[in-house]
Amino acid sequence: MMTQPPAFIPRRRWKVILAAYLVGLLICELLLLLSAYQSGGFDRPHSLADLAIIGSYHLATGLLWPVVLIVFILQLSGLLPQPIQF
Repeated sequence: MMTQPPAFIPRRRWKVILAAYLVGLLICELLLLLSAYQSGGFDRPHSLADLAIIGSYHLATGLLWPVVLIVFILQLSGLLPQPIQF
């Protein structure tokens, strides 16, 4: 059984939407890896449990990248408080 895209969205537009989502996912993951590299995350040893937690965080953030983008824009505009830094 094949799943079909919703009937109210034309097939061509469906492919464009999926491609845009995947490009956003790729950009989000690259930014997460860049920030991990800049903070020295690759220099420290990690256990298997640490890697599983980090991987699940990256996967969830990558899949929810539109929400992350909206929160980031709201923080930059000053509508949301900045996160607490220790």
